[in-house]
Amino acid sequence: MILPVFLLTRYTTNLALMVNNVNKQKSILLASVSSFASPGVVSLICTFILALYFSAHMVWLLERNDNPDMFPRDYFGGIDDAAWWAVVTATSTGYGDK
Repeated sequence: MILPVFLLTRYTTNLALMVNNVNKQKSILLASVSSFASPGVVSLICTFILALYFSAHMVWLLERNDNPDMFPRDYFGGIDDAAWWAVVTATSTGYGDK
């Protein structure tokens, strides 16, 4: 839980940069696109995707023997269910059950 606190400082810095870009440029759409394409935001998105990938694999490895209904033993049948679980758990309250 400490990692999101450290990432929050990067996010607030990028948010301040986005506000500055909106003030400097005439087009809000162009300013928001250029702000989200900054290296900090791209790094944050890549870190989030890697964390989801890692957690999906860990959940599948740990749950495939005890819970084969939700996470089948077959890799391609189970990893997509684990990836769905990881995305739903990370982005909502976890109500993405099948």
